Amino acid sequence: MKNLLKISMLILLICIFAGCSRQEKTKELLPVSGEDFVYTVSERTAAYTVDEEGLLYTVEGKAAERHKTGEPINPKEREYTTQIFEIYDLEGNCINHQELKFGYGAVTMMTIDDEVLYCVVPVDLDKYVYLVDTTTWQAVELTKLIGYQFVDKMVVLDEYLYILGTGEEAATKSYILHPEVYVFSYDGEQICRFNLTEQKPKQERMKVDFPIGMYATEEDTLMIYQYTEENAFGFLEFNPSELSLTEMEWHHVNAPRTNIGECGEGYIYTDEYKLYYGTTDGTEAQILPDKVTLTDPSVYQKGFLFLMDRENMGRVKRICEDTYIKSNREIQVLSNQIMRDVPFGCGYQMNLYPASNDEFTLKALAQDKDFDVYLLSSREDCANNLQKNGAFYALNEVEGVQEYLDASFPYVKELAINEDGDIWMVPVALAIPGIVYNKELCEKNKVDYSQMSLLDFMELLKKIEAENPEQASMALIMLIEEFHMQYLSKYESFDTELARNYLQKLRKIYETCGEWGVNDVYGRSLIERTVAEFYVDYNVYSTSPVLDAINELYGDLNAYGFAGTPKLENGIRNVGTVTFLAVNPKSENLEDTLKYISEFCKYMLTKQNSFILQDEAMYEDTQFVKEQYQLYANGDINFRMEYEIFLEDFGAYIRGEIGLEETITEVERKRKLYVGE
Repeated sequence: MKNLLKISMLILLICIFAGCSRQEKTKELLPVSGEDFVYTVSERTAAYTVDEEGLLYTVEGKAAERHKTGEPINPKEREYTTQIFEIYDLEGNCINHQELKFGYGAVTMMTIDDEVLYCVVPVDLDKYVYLVDTTTWQAVELTKLIGYQFVDKMVVLDEYLYILGTGEEAATKSYILHPEVYVFSYDGEQICRFNLTEQKPKQERMKVDFPIGMYATEEDTLMIYQYTEENAFGFLEFNPSELSLTEMEWHHVNAPRTNIGECGEGYIYTDEYKLYYGTTDGTEAQILPDKVTLTDPSVYQKGFLFLMDRENMGRVKRICEDTYIKSNREIQVLSNQIMRDVPFGCGYQMNLYPASNDEFTLKALAQDKDFDVYLLSSREDCANNLQKNGAFYALNEVEGVQEYLDASFPYVKELAINEDGDIWMVPVALAIPGIVYNKELCEKNKVDYSQMSLLDFMELLKKIEAENPEQASMALIMLIEEFHMQYLSKYESFDTELARNYLQKLRKIYETCGEWGVNDVYGRSLIERTVAEFYVDYNVYSTSPVLDAINELYGDLNAYGFAGTPKLENGIRNVGTVTFLAVNPKSENLEDTLKYISEFCKYMLTKQNSFILQDEAMYEDTQFVKEQYQLYANGDINFRMEYEIFLEDFGAYIRGEIGLEETITEVERKRKLYVGE
C-alpha cells in the first residue's frame, strides 16, 4: 500500500490490539459462478466490505460499559469504543476476530483497498476517517470530515478516497426543482476526495451539483448519479487521470434511484424496495424477486453481489451475478390495460405494453412479432380467445414447465393444458376472494361464515350498516362480480329464479348502503383501522394474496380468520381468476423468451406462499395462512365469460334504471351472442 501511510500507522499507535490469535487471510479467489450464499454474522454489524479475494469483513462497535448509562461524561474521561472486526471466508467461516479501540462511536461506513480498511467513525457531531492496516491490525486517524452530517458512500480509486454524504448546505444552496419530479429534495449532498499519498490529505470538494449516488467502474472511473435541473436524473462519469467529467446520454424524469452501487458493466439500485440492475443507456431489469430494504452501500466483487438487509443486520447475502442478470436482454410483454405489474423477470428486462381489450385481441390473434409474451387474467374475454384460437406456443418441451404444473393445484394444471394436450400458458398468480374477519367479534356476535349462504351474507351486511357501519368493509361492485363468478361456475342461463332473487337483494343493499356498498373501501383506507374495529372485511381481487400487504393492513393476524366467500348454493367451489403468461409463437426473440419461461417456472417452484403450489410445506405454519391455503386448494377458475359484458346491465337494474325482466332479457341476449347460440 502507500508506504507513507504504513509508516504513519507504525509510529502513531493509537489503538490497542486484542482478540484471538491472528490467522493469515485465505488467498482464495471467488469462484467464476456459484449458488447464492448467506453469511451469518453479528446482529449488531454496523458496516461490512469485501476484498479482492472475496473475503467478507464486518465491524460492530461496543461502547464502554460506563457510557451506556446515559449519564453525562466529561470528554476528557471518555473511553474509545471497541471496534470488533471479523473476517469470513467463502464458506462463511469466521477466520479472524480482532478488537481495536478507536473513536467514540461505532464505525458507520467501511471499505477496503489493498489490505487497508477505511472506516468512518462519528465523534459527537463530527465525522472522522480512520485507517486500519489488516496486516498489523493497527489504526490511525486519517482526517476529520468537514461539513458532513452523514456519510452515504465511500470509494477508493486511483490513490484517492471519495466520500459522498449530506452536509450542512441544504438550507442555503438554492436549486430549481424539475416540474415533473416530485420526490427529490436537496439535503446538502456533496462529494469530497482525499489524496491518500499525502500524510495529511486535504479535503477537496468536487464540483458536482446535487449528487445522489456514486460507484467505481471496472474501467477505474467514478460514475456519479445526480439530479440535474435541466435533465432530471442522470449520470456523470469522472475520469481521475484526466480530471474530466463527462455527461452520459441517458436521463430520466422519475423518482431518483437509491442504493446506487457497482455491478459489473452496470449498476444496481433499489426502487420501491425492489432491486434492479441498470445500465447508463437506460435499460433495467429486476434481479431479486422479493422486496428488500438494503443497507447502502452494497458491494460488488468479481461477479458477486454482497447485500445486507436492514430488516436483518445479522445476515449478508452473496448472490451470483450470472444467476440474475441476463445482459439486459429484453422480453416484450403485451397485456390487457388492467394488468400493470409484470411478473418477476428472472434477470430479463420486462417491457410492458398495456393495450385495450380490442387492441390486445387484434395483436395477439395476429401474432404480432413485436411481442414475446402475453400477460393476461382469465377474467378477460380476450384470454378465452387466446386459448380457443391457438395463438400461443406450446410449452410442453420447455424445461421446468411440466414440473411447475405438476406441483400446482390440480385445477390450475388442468386449465393450463388444452384439449389437444398442449400447455398453452403458465400461471403467475391466483386471486380467490375471501373474507378477513375478527375472530373475537364474530364469536361475540354469533357470526359463522362457514354456515352462511351468499344471500345471508348480504343480509348481514345490511344489518351491520344499520347498527355499526364502521365494522364492515364491502364494495357493492365486488358482490356483483362474486355473484357472476359463482353463478357461471354452475349455470349457463341467467333466466332462473336464483338470479332474480339475488339481483333483488342487491338492489335492496344499494338502497341501504349506496353504490359502493357498506363502508366504501375506496373512501377510507383500511390502514386507518385497528385490530378490534371490525368483524367483516372483504379481501377483494388482487394479482396475488400478498401476506406482507395483509400484515400491513391488519396488524396481528392471530386475531383474524380467513374464510371463503359464502356460496350461492351448496356444491359451488371458491371461484377466482388466474393471471398467466402465454408465449407468442411468432416472437422474433423466441429463444430468449423460452429461456425466460423456463427460469420463471423454476423460480415459482421455490416461491413461498404462492397460493399456487399444492405442497403445504411451501406455506407459513400459521392458522391464518392455513385457512387461506384451504381456500385456494379447493378453488376453481372462472374461464367462461368476461364480467364486463354484464356489469352495465346489472348496475342499471340495481340503481333502479331498468326493470328486473328487462335486465334478464338483455343479459341473456349478450350471453347468447358470446357463446354463439
